[in-house]
Amino acid sequence: MNSIEKIRCLFEHREASVPWIEIAVDELLIAKEARIPIPAYALESIQPFDISWDNKVAFAKRIGLDALGLYHWEAFGSTKDETRPVIRNTPHILTRSDLPKLVIPTLTLEDVYPEVRRARAAIGDSGIALFVEFATSLEFAVSDMGFINLCQQLVDDPLFVEEVLARYAAYTSSLVSLYNSIPEIDFIWIGDDLAYKSGPFFSPAMLRRHIFPYFRQVVDRIEKPWIFHSDGELGLIMRDIISWGPRAIHPLEGDTARLLQYKQEYGAEVGLIGNLSVDLLGRGSPAEVIKESRALLESASIGGGYGFASGNSIARSARLENILAMSKTLRDFNQEHYS
Repeated sequence: MNSIEKIRCLFEHREASVPWIEIAVDELLIAKEARIPIPAYALESIQPFDISWDNKVAFAKRIGLDALGLYHWEAFGSTKDETRPVIRNTPHILTRSDLPKLVIPTLTLEDVYPEVRRARAAIGDSGIALFVEFATSLEFAVSDMGFINLCQQLVDDPLFVEEVLARYAAYTSSLVSLYNSIPEIDFIWIGDDLAYKSGPFFSPAMLRRHIFPYFRQVVDRIEKPWIFHSDGELGLIMRDIISWGPRAIHPLEGDTARLLQYKQEYGAEVGLIGNLSVDLLGRGSPAEVIKESRALLESASIGGGYGFASGNSIARSARLENILAMSKTLRDFNQEHYS
């Protein structure tokens, strides 16, 4: 069973070999694993550096990662400072008078397809899935307006916030239409953070009134299987998210017990992906990672509809030996249960 088939089983709630699906893997980890020289600036900041598709695919094959992604993370009303250990965005759309500064391009098939072609050429007949990931609207608006300012404007001038959301929803709707038409894309990953660890950023009523209509505008156009990503505690809005029609939800932050609670409540309706602690991957030992990975796999895989992953992404802070421990644990588990 290749990677695409394993992911299809996840989406269809069929119990089979558990896929490993990460929304992103930091280039530094790929370079370390392949022993590629790492630029000095990459060791001192969060700035990305180029890793070829051949190197990405070789990494995925070696560790058993089942999908690789293309990304549209560009916001058009803010600037990014990547010179520090944590990325900071400088927002430029602070008031309604700043709206003329928000100029969002219209991408065409000619703009996006060359990267798809390069990725698919490197993937070849390996069976690794290829996805594209982007937000609907809120994450872009937070970047361009600043989170605190956006919260204030939702009270003082909600129509201003909705105008920014509408512009990005139109942009990402056009991306959905483009990628719907590209057969090399196996699924779409929508990533739009909605919550803290304690619960949603805004009340469910405010989300439903001002924000979720723009999510709907985007996701209703998706024709491929798709995954929804949000950090944080989603319990109060899980029904809303499920109603949009994702095949799976990621990463369901928290411990194994929380993921199992989600599976008991919602596992018959939607696949679940997650949620090995990112902190454990950075601070723990391989033995601890093996123990937690095994516990997660043994419990969450029962009945199908589960994808193995970290509780967010494979970040630069992760220890390579812990990623390799994840790899070995998953391979051993799948061989024992599904060979």
